[in-house]
Parts: sequence; structure tokens; C-alpha cells
Amino acid sequence: MKKICVVGASGLVGHNLIKKIQGFDIIGTFNNTSVNFENIPIVKLDITKYESCQQILKFNPDFIINATAISDVDYCEKFKDKAYSVNVLGVKNLVKIAKKLQCKLIQISTDGIFSGRNESYIEDDVPNPLNYYGQTKLESENEVKNLNDYLICRTNLLYGYVSQTKLNKRSDYSKPTNFVLWVLSELNKKNHIKIVDDQLSNPTLVDNLSKIIQFSLEKNLSGVFHTTDMSCISRFEFAKIIATKFGYSESLISPISSKKLNQFATRPSKTCLDCSKIQKNRINLFTIDESLDILFSEIQKNEPKLICTKNF
Repeated sequence: MKKICVVGASGLVGHNLIKKIQGFDIIGTFNNTSVNFENIPIVKLDITKYESCQQILKFNPDFIINATAISDVDYCEKFKDKAYSVNVLGVKNLVKIAKKLQCKLIQISTDGIFSGRNESYIEDDVPNPLNYYGQTKLESENEVKNLNDYLICRTNLLYGYVSQTKLNKRSDYSKPTNFVLWVLSELNKKNHIKIVDDQLSNPTLVDNLSKIIQFSLEKNLSGVFHTTDMSCISRFEFAKIIATKFGYSESLISPISSKKLNQFATRPSKTCLDCSKIQKNRINLFTIDESLDILFSEIQKNEPKLICTKNF
């Protein structure tokens, strides 16, 4: 059985990968937040230190999946040294390990490498990041491309179910806003929320990203792929769909422009990722409705209080 090392098992992506991927021998790593999985060995590892990364050599995996990143865009803009150490230096260390093992490295990347000035983006479009987070992720892509065998999965606006207990345990910079859970939490408190209506992307259920990665490994795909759900919409429209799906009133949600919201880091306005390339490999993608149905079932089972039983 082939082996996978999931680096960053305590994060949204890493945690989901370990739960969902089947047919492989798996080991996970964590840095600040410990995590437990039944019958899955988990080791403490700091990707910013090469000596720590050398622990992966003992496991001798066929694949290394890098599910670590500081993805809080404003945090990256404010604390550039920290962002660089994790998002770039950490990837350099994993590239060195992958070269030694002659194994495939799977890097999770982002729509944030693009400027947002195109209608949509294919894999070969020229990157032009507008913020420091995007710059670090682009640089990390370039590091990974030094390998003979790699898979870069660009995704955006990842969301999925994480228990509040796990969220509270994470450090500030490893706790990017899980948009859907934040919207549900605010609506559950009957709070009125303002959501930007001029930032468009492909909201993507993390479970679906895990499926794409599993299929890609089984098909031995290499190179750069856009790996998102199918629909590209604004945050505002997405929030309204979330409200309807979970029984809340859309009247609690109002639009606001990026300019008025005054976010610390500049965001691209429209980063719709074209996923035709991955679809040509007979990998199915999901609509927003399909993905929210999956999430609804999970929340109904684990945290039903987030579902409204009657409209306000």
C-alpha cells in the first residue's frame, strides 16, 4: 500500500484529508495544535525547520501533501516574516525532503496569485498577486516546480465543518475565517451582517478538494490544476444562499463594497478559476447547492443548533 504524509493534520484541509482519503497508509503531522486520529500516527513537526522536516524521511512516503499555510490574508500583510517562513521557507524544506525521497509533493495553492482583472483564469494565465499572501503562495508554487514530480492544486474560499472546540484550540494565524461557519454563527445569534458584494470566487467545500486530491493521486496526475467547486459568485450572494439553505432570513444580510469594508490587505475582485483541465480527467466537480447539502448533513449530525428551525 502506498504511503501519504499529510503535513498540517490539525488544519481544515489536513484534517479533512486524513478523514476522507482511503486506500493509502497515512501519517499526519502537526505543529502547534495536537490532533488525534484512530489508527493514524501523528508526529509534531515544524516545517520552518529543515531538521524537523527530516522526520518525514523515516516514514518514507510516496506522497507528501502540504496542507499547511498561513492563509489569513490580513495577517500575512501585517506579519510578513511569519507568513514567509511558513508559506515559502516551509515549502522549500518540503521540496528538499521530496527530492531526497524522490516522491511526489502535493501543494495546496490559491486563486490569490491572480489580480482578479480577468473574467476567469486557466492554469497557464500569468499570475499577478495583489497582496503579500498571494506573493508567498506564488513563490511557493515556483519552489515546488523545481521537482520532477509535483501536483499543485489551486483552490479558493475553502469551507467545511470544524467543531467549535477544535477552532478555539488553534493559534490566531492558523484560524482563517471559515466563511460558512462564520455566517451561520452570526445568523444564529440574530446578528445583521454586511458582506462584500464585489469579490467573486468559487466557494469550495473542503470535502470535495479531498476527493479531487485522492482521484488525482490514483490517476497519477502531475502539474498545476484548478480544483474548486463549479460556481463563481460574490460573497454576498453566497451568504444569502447559505441563509436559505440553513433556514435563516436573507433580511439579516446586507451588501457592502470592498472600499467601504476597508480590509487591511487588498483583495482581487474576481478570481473565478476555470476547472476544465481537471474535469477532462473525468473528475466530477460539485455545485454550491450540492456542497451545502453535504455540509448541512454534517452540521445536522454534529452541531444542529446552527440550523434554524424557523425564519425570523
